[in-house]
Amino acid sequence: MENENPIVDDLVQEPAQQGAQQPVPQRAPLVILLSPWDGDIDLSTKTGKSLWDEGIKPLENKFSGNGRDLARFLADVTNRAKKCKWLPLLTIRRKSLLSQYGEISMDDVLFEKSLRDHIVPTTLAEARPKVNALMMFHFLYDSLGANPQKKLSTKLGAMDQDGPLLLKTVLDQTFVATQASTFAIKERFYELSLKKYKWNVQALNQDVREKLADLIAAGHASDNTDTMISLFRAYKTATNEEFLHAVDYWKNEWNSGALYDVEQLMDKADKKYVEIRDLGSWGKRSDKDDQIIALTTQVEALKKGGNSKINLTGYNNSNRSQSRTTKGDKNDRKGPKWKYQRSASSSNELRKNGKTYHWCTGPGHGGIGMWVVHAPGKCDPENKTQGKTNGSTNNNNIPSYNSKQALMSILKQQGNLSEDEIESKVEAMLAVMES
Repeated sequence: MENENPIVDDLVQEPAQQGAQQPVPQRAPLVILLSPWDGDIDLSTKTGKSLWDEGIKPLENKFSGNGRDLARFLADVTNRAKKCKWLPLLTIRRKSLLSQYGEISMDDVLFEKSLRDHIVPTTLAEARPKVNALMMFHFLYDSLGANPQKKLSTKLGAMDQDGPLLLKTVLDQTFVATQASTFAIKERFYELSLKKYKWNVQALNQDVREKLADLIAAGHASDNTDTMISLFRAYKTATNEEFLHAVDYWKNEWNSGALYDVEQLMDKADKKYVEIRDLGSWGKRSDKDDQIIALTTQVEALKKGGNSKINLTGYNNSNRSQSRTTKGDKNDRKGPKWKYQRSASSSNELRKNGKTYHWCTGPGHGGIGMWVVHAPGKCDPENKTQGKTNGSTNNNNIPSYNSKQALMSILKQQGNLSEDEIESKVEAMLAVMES
């Protein structure tokens, strides 16, 4: 029968309630800061003041305001923004003001500033965006050179010491994100030549990197395939044989799909250039230049008005040698085709079939370049008389050559020089004549 006395009920239930387990208070989760910038910044404290001083410290390399220095300036600003946790402040409409500034309008930046100004902070966390914007402003302004500061002198009041607004203004003064400028940048890719960069591969690649960044900023990223083709064409204007062989090897990798990224290709070219340059052989003349060495050394005769006939003894000897290696070698080649493909390796060694092969141009095997197991140049001459009658020239009956057309005609007779190589060599000789 149910007990109807509430007092008895309370007495019965009391022991159970007394024995019930009391709830354990929950401990606050442990917050681990990986950087002092991850936490709130209280400018009234010593720590907050030190963070402020560190954030506003200007760059050692002041920004000149010139387009050629923009990439370096943005790289320095990006590093500071990552360190000081400013990246959220520089993300506008889901785009980065550091890399896609050509796609972000001034109105977009002003709108984000109005949102910050509308908030009346009551906590350190709410005040952080304004603190960051103010800190960034002082950092950027003090990192500018005299010329960009002068251009900004009439606009500082409207900026209200806002960092993102200052950065956008500086970028607009430096970068012109128009269709015409985009076309001009892409057009330069089709005209790349190492000669324009004084044969410095690293300088060419750095310029390409900066131009690609400009295109990305304007929202007109260049097609990867087009850029790869432009780079290959530019690298082929080099005169160093080893570098050119490496370029052929990289092109084979690209065709097979093993090389697919523009930065990969430029990185390979940079390293190969440094390797050859440090060995002291980047400016060394190639085997092809032997055929005109006599012509180059005697070109002064045309300047002095003396005998206008040029002794082409060196040219004729090389011509006979080249005739042997270019006209007679096809019928003399034996074995697999890969043995005669210089582009099979980017270096002078090739690992194949468990053996190490070396690239050798003779004097053995008819002077034909091929992959061999012996050391380069350590082979016995074969068919010493081969090719001597091919392409021979009577040195006693040498015509007069005193014009660009005549010099080009001489080199064209070789048949193993490209039009660009012929033109570059002739220009070099004419420069000597005019000096």
